[in-house]
Amino acid sequence: MKRLIYFVLYYTGLWLIVRFFNRKKLAILMYHGVTDKDYNVWTQLPRSQFQEQMEYISRRYHPVSLEDAVTSLKKEKSELRYAVAVTFDDGFRNNFSVAFPILKKHNIPALIFMTTSFVDKEPEFRGLLWTDYIYLLLRGARGSKVDFGDLGLKEYDLSDYDACAKAKSDIMTRLKTIPAGEKNRIVQDMARRLNYAIKPEDYVVFESLEWNEAKEMLTSQLVTFGAHTVRHEILTRLTTEEAEKEMRLSKELIESRLGVPVTAFAYPNGKRDDFDDSTEALAAKYFDCAVSTVEGLNDRNQDLYALRRINIGNDIDLLEFKMHLSGVYEFLQMLLNRNGQAQSANKKGY
Repeated sequence: MKRLIYFVLYYTGLWLIVRFFNRKKLAILMYHGVTDKDYNVWTQLPRSQFQEQMEYISRRYHPVSLEDAVTSLKKEKSELRYAVAVTFDDGFRNNFSVAFPILKKHNIPALIFMTTSFVDKEPEFRGLLWTDYIYLLLRGARGSKVDFGDLGLKEYDLSDYDACAKAKSDIMTRLKTIPAGEKNRIVQDMARRLNYAIKPEDYVVFESLEWNEAKEMLTSQLVTFGAHTVRHEILTRLTTEEAEKEMRLSKELIESRLGVPVTAFAYPNGKRDDFDDSTEALAAKYFDCAVSTVEGLNDRNQDLYALRRINIGNDIDLLEFKMHLSGVYEFLQMLLNRNGQAQSANKKGY
């Protein structure tokens, strides 16, 4: 149904009306990785898909740095017109090896939010993000069945790669709801049971940037860096003191390694219940802005410590990409929510 609506709006040209009315809003794109390898993981876009999207925004939009966009949003009369800011989360090495040449080709600024323990390749999860660590462990155990019922999870049939991806999604959904310490203990228990079996060819796709590569990107004056905590823990699963430490230390480490100020922050996971008034206040203490993964565009009334982004995965083709950028997706979601609320109110007799 969604695809049908998109086709109708696109080929009738009605989507351009929505795009025009949203011309003064800021679109912030959220990416993770861009890969040359055919790897069916939502966070890792094929090179061709990323190239197509960057070519489109270079022709039809005004790519700006997130820092410049935030400065404009602060003004009484914003100068933004069809503005798009490109961001990446975590700090994957393929941001440098695959995405960076494409950004340079189209002269598109980008900001990379770095998880510093990931970039420092700390050994707890063998130098990986904990989410990717789980997935690669499951891939390494492909062809077997594993029972994690005693860990509060389920039994999983890892018969093929699709089954591994489904198992990872189910496990992450559960682990993201519990305190960070408990989550980490479960992950390490899973790793022991799966014999730490990660294939080298899988590891390459998910490895992190090197600090010297980050410095090279800085010299282009196209790429800047923001903080994404030390350990990629969801902040509302931590104490206030722990959350502040995650923010402050990641900022300080990036600044000391790269010799540049860090003024932007990204909430790990970034959904509405992953940050609150307390974490926003902490972000305001150390940064000029903070981004979420709450879907949508931003106008000058948007809270600068709850900026919305458009979440780009490998399942978004160019048509859907255009619908998100134009604000059509957000508009349809708003209509659906209103309709759902109205139906709920009618059922309750309101």
